[in-house]
Amino acid sequence: MSCLELLYIVIAGGFCVYYGYRGVLIEKNAVERYDVDRHNTALKLKSDITKTNHEAGVKENPDAKEYPEWKEPACTHYIQGFILHFVSGAAGFLALYTLYNIYFKTEGLSNISTGTGAAVIFLSLLSIIGISGELPYVIKFGKFPSGK
Repeated sequence: MSCLELLYIVIAGGFCVYYGYRGVLIEKNAVERYDVDRHNTALKLKSDITKTNHEAGVKENPDAKEYPEWKEPACTHYIQGFILHFVSGAAGFLALYTLYNIYFKTEGLSNISTGTGAAVIFLSLLSIIGISGELPYVIKFGKFPSGK
């Protein structure tokens, strides 16, 4: 393994860890937003039930225990976000490395077969989308981000 390849692996690893951390932050934001929405809905339902019970003359049970709010384990969301973004970044860097090998193992891009040409186009798109960090979005939603 040459020094250049080792440097490429180190840089790719650093970017992949960064993308994984970014995935954790995205999932954390989504979980917090979901918890706030669920909490607001629960408060509205509780006030509606209390109002209905008051109108009907139903008294609250003083011995009733309030159940703790159930939360989804955030660890599963964070691990999933880290793995998705890390692997997506790694796929982009691996595609770029494969393109590098295809380019230098052939005499030139004008002498490649149709299948190799299709692979080069696919790997080019995968490397651009993966290294830019947009591959998780494309996987989740099946379209490119619109920027709006």
